Amino acid sequence: MTTHTYRTRKTPIAIAIQLGEALGEPLTDREIEIVHLILAGHVTQTQLRQRLNISERTVQSHLYHIYAKTGAVNMVELVLMAAGYKPSPVCFASPP
Repeated sequence: MTTHTYRTRKTPIAIAIQLGEALGEPLTDREIEIVHLILAGHVTQTQLRQRLNISERTVQSHLYHIYAKTGAVNMVELVLMAAGYKPSPVCFASPP
């Protein structure tokens, strides 16, 4: 008899919620919604603004808070963190 194990896929919203909780400060409902949209492919501030019907400044403010809570520095790192990758320290040393 063969036993199969199946991995369950987490939804983008579950990933967003878990991402905030894992780092100590939970994301607000709106921040979770924005992370969900980013994970779904809405990756420009204009796309987020249009989708949520909010100003560009409000999008920037939400992104600032998301980055501060998660430790991400941009959307790419946020997506990688949501996928389970740990950010590696960046070396700012100048080459010899």
